[in-house]
Formats: sequence, C-alpha cells, structure tokens
Amino acid sequence: MITLIRRTLKIHLRNRSGILFSLLSVFLVLLICVVFMQDNMVDSVMQRAPAAPKDSVVWLMACWVMAGLVSITPITTSCGTLVYMVGDRTNKIIKDFKSAPLRKFDYPLAMVLSSVIFSFLITVLLYAGYGIYVCASTGHWFDMGQWVSGLAVILLTSVVSACVNGCLLCRCESLSAYSSYSTVLGTTIGFFNGIYVPLGALPLVVRRVVQFFPFGGASASLRSALCRDALTAVFEGAGQDVVAAFRDYFGIDYVIGGTVISHPVMLVYMTAFGLIGFILFMKWFGSKQEEY
Repeated sequence: MITLIRRTLKIHLRNRSGILFSLLSVFLVLLICVVFMQDNMVDSVMQRAPAAPKDSVVWLMACWVMAGLVSITPITTSCGTLVYMVGDRTNKIIKDFKSAPLRKFDYPLAMVLSSVIFSFLITVLLYAGYGIYVCASTGHWFDMGQWVSGLAVILLTSVVSACVNGCLLCRCESLSAYSSYSTVLGTTIGFFNGIYVPLGALPLVVRRVVQFFPFGGASASLRSALCRDALTAVFEGAGQDVVAAFRDYFGIDYVIGGTVISHPVMLVYMTAFGLIGFILFMKWFGSKQEEY
C-alpha cells in the first residue's frame, strides 16, 4: 500500500498544471473577495459597529476570508488527487493492480490516503502563507491555540473530503465525467461554504441547504477560531445581541430554529458524512472492481 501511495503522490507532484487547476477555485475566491467584495464587507461591518476602528474591521474581514479560503482548499485538492483513480480505470491500468498480490481494498485505501496526505500538506502551506500575510499586513498575530485549532480542522476536512470525493468519483466512468464533477465542485464550493455571499444574506430555504452541506462546519469552525480576537476588538463594548447577530449573518455560527449549533456538533456531523462516504466508497469500488 505504501508503494501505491508513493506512486500516486509522485505522479501528482509532477503534474504541476493539475495542481494549479485544483487550486484555481481558491485563487478565484481570493480574487473575488479582495477585488470585488472587501470594501462592501468592511462597510457592512462598520454599519454594525460604527465605533470600531477601521483597521480592526479590516483585520476581522481578512481573518474571515482566510478561514473561507482554507476551508475549501482540502476539498478541491483532494478531488484533484483522485483523478488518477478515474484515469487508472479509464486506461484499464486497474487490471494490473487486480492481478498484483494486493488485498482487495489496498488500492482504494491507498487512493484515499494519498488524497488526504496531499490535500493536508497543500492546505497547510496555504494556511501558513496566507496566515503570515494577514498577520504581517494587519499587525495582529494569531496565538498558538488558534494555529493548532486551524490545523485540526484542516486535517479533519482533508480526511472527510477525500472520503466523500472518493465515494462520488468511484462512480465516474471517464475522465470527461471527472472533469464535469471537478468543474461543478470548484464553482459551487465557495457558495456552499458561505464565502461569495454571507450566510445571513441568503433566503431561509437556501440557507438551510447550505447548512446541510457537510463542509460548512469546517468553514464556521475556522472562522470562529481565527476571527476570535478580531471580533473582540471590533465589538468591544457592544451588546451580546449585536455580536450574535454578526456571527449568524457571516456564518461563524449556525442558528437553526433559534438554537446555536455548537462547532463540535458541526464537526461530528461532517465526520459522520465522511464515514458514510468512506463505507460507500469501499463498497462501490469493490463492486466495480469485480467487473474487470
């Protein structure tokens, strides 16, 4: 299995264009937020906290955008790694692995682990790079607890996204089907993670759909950790209702039926989706493998 993991990672690292395209949605979100949305978001926060210093509001929005970017990176990069699973089936390379002295689930498990390893490492690099930029540009630094909390959420998101993407992509019969899936994922993930439009600006029905999406818990948890100090600075002296309304509107908290869903519950919900995806992936891949 280790050989299979090394093989997938080596092939993917040589495919620089594939890595770039898997990060394209992240760069697109960054461009949209910085160029088109930043001023509007800052103005929106200033209306809610008119006494807050503008530099603190800019700091808060930078942390908010950073959390959104980090939350979608494991999802798109894990999808980019799993293209080789679809390619092996399309090019009949899977037959070679079937005739090799491997256990039935060595190959699919190796693909999932390869996806987890690559997406986690790439996301950590982006997390560190953009985090240092935010800290240096605003003059405010995250403490060790915030960095560690972010890493924990990144690792969990990498595992869950690899399982869910693997479950869906093991049904793809061709590279064109994979391309369609990755295009849809890349263009919608920013919406479902509440980056393009704040959660509170959506109609109630659409908001519930977004909250049902499993990876929203990752973005909310990252925002809660990374925006903690900035929120305190912006809303110093403001009432709890004002802070709660802001957290609800910008997707830091999920409020359903008047109840705030805790972040551990969101992450458990996301983990449950990943576990179901992993079980279905192993089952479906095994049934597909019998066809060859």
